[in-house]
Amino acid sequence: MKHSLHLTELGLSKEEVLIYQTLLEYGHLPARILSSKTGIKRVLTYKVLDQLEVAGLIRKEDESTKVAQFYPEHPEK
Repeated sequence: MKHSLHLTELGLSKEEVLIYQTLLEYGHLPARILSSKTGIKRVLTYKVLDQLEVAGLIRKEDESTKVAQFYPEHPEK
């Protein structure tokens, strides 16, 4: 993917790029589904999601009674 190279050049790891692009494609997903769609182990998926959230590229919405959903943010934010 053309955008993968740009994101990697900006310092994102291949796992960060893959998870971010998957969220851009699907809109929002829980970590379990992200792990399944990307082939990244769930433990690493959570670590990468934390890193992307700190970088401002995703946001996490979790209600106490529901599974957390992760949403992509616009990259220019």
